[in-house]
Formats: sequence, C-alpha cells, structure tokens
Amino acid sequence: MYTGTMVRALPLVLIALCASCDTFSSPSPAVVADGGGDGATDAGTDADASLSAEGGTDAAPLLPRRVFVTVAVFDGRLMYAGKSGIEGADAACNAEADDARLGARFKAWLSVPGAKAPGRFTVPARDIELPGGEHVAKGFSDLVNMGPRTPIAQTAKKAPVAATASVYTGTDVTGDASANHCDNWTSPTGLGTYGLPSTKDLWTDAAPAAVACTVLRQVYCFEE
Repeated sequence: MYTGTMVRALPLVLIALCASCDTFSSPSPAVVADGGGDGATDAGTDADASLSAEGGTDAAPLLPRRVFVTVAVFDGRLMYAGKSGIEGADAACNAEADDARLGARFKAWLSVPGAKAPGRFTVPARDIELPGGEHVAKGFSDLVNMGPRTPIAQTAKKAPVAATASVYTGTDVTGDASANHCDNWTSPTGLGTYGLPSTKDLWTDAAPAAVACTVLRQVYCFEE
C-alpha cells in the first residue's frame, strides 16, 4: 500500500526523467524515388522486375507454334520461286503464311543427313497447333513420341487438305533423318521419305519403302 509521501513524489520523478530526454517527434517517412531521382526505391518493385526479366511468374507465356501443309506441290528438288531444296520449301512456306497473314516466319519439316527436322527450330517445347487453333502436340518431342492429337491436315488459310495428300519429309518416326531424301532434296531421281497429313501414325513416315522423287508432294510448314 503506497503512502501519501510516495504518491506526492511520483510527479517530481517523472519531471526529472523527462528533462534529460530529447524532444519527442514522429519519425520521418522514407523518401521513395519517383523513377530516376535520388532516394530509396521500392524493393518490391525491383523484385517483380527481376522475376519478369528471368522468366518468373510475371513472364509472358510462349504462344503456340502453328503448323500447316502447303498448297504448293514439289518433286524431289523442292523448287519454288527460283529456289530449290530446303530453301525452296522454306520460301513456299513463308509465301503461303504471308498470303494467309499469319504474321510469322515458317520452316519446312525436312531432314537431311546430319540435320534432322526438329533441330531446325528454336524453343522445341512450345505447344503446336493448326492455324485454326486445334491442338496438335505439346512440342516436338511429344509430336514425335505420341503423334499429332489432331491430324496436320490444314492449309495456312485453315482449309482442309485432301485425304489423299502426302508430304515430303525425309524424316523417320523417331524424328531423325531417313536414308531417303531425294539426294539432299536436289534431284527428282532416287527415293524420298514421305508422310500422310490425314493420319496420326503415318504423319512423317508413311511407308517402309520410300517413293520415287518424281512424285509431286506437299510439305509441312512449322512456325519458327
């Protein structure tokens, strides 16, 4: 129980203690830079920017890679607009893509010894779809291992190709270059491996024995 003397002494003690303290004031707010000036920056904003730059959660997802079949047909030389071989097939792919206003560059699905078709493209894990939006595969590995979920039987303008259509590929069922490629796509003689766009299992290699390179066939065009 406090005595009267102790109660009267408390105000005097508090006054003495406060006399030795600095003047109290509210802390100053941190200065945040306004986009280029001096001062502290928002650490959270910097972290978000770093995530985006490194492909974090804010990074934009990759758009699907489109694929179509040319309207143009070729013998084993793949001649188009004064070009031949794989270069000629690529030229046909891009001419038809431009005509359909697809807004991207395309390459033909063609292999030669030492250079298989999937290796012609960057970012192989991109989803693959037809120009009409139909899902084909989750990437080249999925396409080769499982085949297309939807047959690759559509032109750049989303028109269906004939059920009897066939395409030169020079590519076997494993995605590797076959032994038949119309002499590196330079000759109408010899043999060439081909696929059937209307099928899911014979899309890139349709027959145990390749066919003559004199036969006119189309090619697959994949977006770069």
